Amino acid sequence: MGLYLSQDATITPSDQPLGSRTVSSLAPGVSSLAQTSVWIPWWLAPGSYYVGAIADSTSLIKESNETNNAKTGNMIQIK
Repeated sequence: MGLYLSQDATITPSDQPLGSRTVSSLAPGVSSLAQTSVWIPWWLAPGSYYVGAIADSTSLIKESNETNNAKTGNMIQIK
C-alpha cells in the first residue's frame, strides 16, 4: 500500500509519495488499520494537503475493479 500527499482530494500515484506499508491479502469489505510513520519532504511548499493511500499502488495484483483502490484521508496544513 502506497501512502501519498496530494493538493486535492483525489489520491493518485502521481501525487507526492510519502512511504508504504505491507498489507496481506484482504477479503472484500475488510480493512487493515495500523500506525505508519512517514516523513514530509522538507522542500514541500506550505499549504493544505490531503493524506491518502492506494492499495496495490504498484498494480501487481490483477483485480476485477482497479478503480477502487484509493482512499483519501484527512487534510493537513504544512506551514
